[in-house]
Amino acid sequence: FFSSRRRHTRYISVTGVQTCALPISMIVVLAKLLNSEAVGIFTFALAICNPVILFTNMGLRHIQGTDTNLQYTFGTYMALRIYSNSAAILIIVVILFISKIDIEASKIILLMVMFKCITSFSDIYSGFFQSQEKMQYIAKSIIIRGICSLIFLTILIYLTNSLLVGVL
Repeated sequence: FFSSRRRHTRYISVTGVQTCALPISMIVVLAKLLNSEAVGIFTFALAICNPVILFTNMGLRHIQGTDTNLQYTFGTYMALRIYSNSAAILIIVVILFISKIDIEASKIILLMVMFKCITSFSDIYSGFFQSQEKMQYIAKSIIIRGICSLIFLTILIYLTNSLLVGVL
């Protein structure tokens, strides 16, 4: 019992560190390969998207992970995620419309929120694995997704010298 709890704690700790280090690593890549304006736009996009995504995700993975009685089906959680992602995109569009942000920054913000919405579907699978106490799957998924994101961002920006393409 205790060894499995320690292992679960290790998995979650590693993913927590990786989740914190990833945006910093991406900013370092942008600073090395592009310019300070690109870094500013990227961090601005993160500042706009992250609170909206955090709010619309509603901690659904944790709710699903603690639903040990299987009160709701996997499809119910997935449908709720579709609705919440739609709300996130709508909120971002309204923010962009109201604030009159320039078109290039708006494109990057929209691409970023789309990417975050797509990756938020993995949260539903993570919630399922959490309810099954298979934390290693969650950890491996988050680590692989983070490393791949950093690698693809680096390669795309290196090849195209474009933040817009890199965010894809």
